[in-house]
Amino acid sequence: MALYLSLIFVFFACAATPKSLDQISIIPTPLPDSGKYKVRSDTVVFEDNNVFISVRHLSPALLNRYYQERNLPNPFINFPKGKEFTIFAVKFINNSKDRITYNPMMSAMFEGNEKPIRPIDVTDFYFMLSSEPEGEMRMQIIKKTAYDIQFILKSGDEKSALLIFPAIDLSTKAATIILRDIYFGYKWVNLPFAFDVTANIPPK
Repeated sequence: MALYLSLIFVFFACAATPKSLDQISIIPTPLPDSGKYKVRSDTVVFEDNNVFISVRHLSPALLNRYYQERNLPNPFINFPKGKEFTIFAVKFINNSKDRITYNPMMSAMFEGNEKPIRPIDVTDFYFMLSSEPEGEMRMQIIKKTAYDIQFILKSGDEKSALLIFPAIDLSTKAATIILRDIYFGYKWVNLPFAFDVTANIPPK
């Protein structure tokens, strides 16, 4: 009887294991003592001295909507060699009197206590796509919509683009995005954005 129950447990545990990124949810979770952060539905927003920085994970369905709203084809559909990516929409709004300086490639994603995972830049995508059919078309769309090089936002400016990482480990339970070395208000800051990762598999 015990063996029978164990086999049932193993069967259902395996059945509930995510097999692709569309079978997980990456949902923001409040940080302890984080009075400057607010979670609004599926987005976490940092606010300080009229600077607003929001981070939202884009599932495959939300990524499709993101590109549809911009009248662009989704360059990540049927990506060569079956590659998948973990993609976040990151928006900066500078309503302060100061400038904001930020290099997106200094960001990192952490899965639990693992090593930092660096964002993928445009040069990386060039090597992935240069010899692929429709590679140039995909590249041009990614260049239009993804963060790549350092930028400066003056007072009253805003910027929104995608921060793209390699596919997250489907077995991980939590992830943290750290936007590093953001300069505003005459100081350098590192801003963490925490997320829970859960299986999201529809019942058969």
